[in-house]
Amino acid sequence: MRLRSSLHFRQAFISQFGLLFKDWRTTVITGFVLVLLSLIAGWIPDGLTAFLFDGEREKGIKMLAISLGLLAFLLLLGWWVSKRGNFDVNVKKPEKKKVLVLFLSPVRGKEEDLTSLVSGELSFKAVDGSPFRNWEVPLRAIAYHGEKLERLIVLTSPQSSKQFALFKKLASSFFKGDSRLLSVLEKAQEVKINDFEDIEEVFGALNSIYQRLSEDGYKDRDVIVDVTGGQKTVSIAGAFMTLYRGREFQYISTNDKENIKSYDIEFVPED
Repeated sequence: MRLRSSLHFRQAFISQFGLLFKDWRTTVITGFVLVLLSLIAGWIPDGLTAFLFDGEREKGIKMLAISLGLLAFLLLLGWWVSKRGNFDVNVKKPEKKKVLVLFLSPVRGKEEDLTSLVSGELSFKAVDGSPFRNWEVPLRAIAYHGEKLERLIVLTSPQSSKQFALFKKLASSFFKGDSRLLSVLEKAQEVKINDFEDIEEVFGALNSIYQRLSEDGYKDRDVIVDVTGGQKTVSIAGAFMTLYRGREFQYISTNDKENIKSYDIEFVPED
């Protein structure tokens, strides 16, 4: 079922508190704004501390610059949108995609834990109850798009990069009955991110991925970014990417893992 709605961005700021969550459109827009504001609220004092007291001037300046830039972006975007048009928020069950982009979180599991896990009957429940529980959702995302999947791109942090080979082993064991999907998993591409909290780096990496895929003949509608893994900055970067027409991101709720939703946020100018 597709839920299509539009909302003047200014309403996220001026509506009464009780109206901010009255439906999907207000919930998505308000949630996006609140995540940005929480990030700004955390990074400004952290940036000041790093700059003034910790001797990390470069890091402090970078955090302050990004925070103030995001704040300016919100204010300017809110003003501009209120004058020029609407945000169209499409929430739906995603179509099966040819390209899946994932963010990989680190796990506590090691090689010997994987050997023990795959020796039994592999299932989502078994993975969730193991030291690899953070990888259950990526496996669900792969399973959902598996029948059409041609490319898998995995963004890793310095911690999860060390476990990328282990993730591929688990995924290959999980989908061992699907020879076509095993070929996709074998060729899975890793994109290393130095810091998942660096929204500029994450956004730049995602944009580069879309550009390379376009050069390889893929359309934006062939690609989906799963933002369930990683940190809240990952969700912000994913949401920003969908402002480009035709791009979507998906999220798998830990409270309802069977119900995958995709989000496509577009700006629609007024006539």
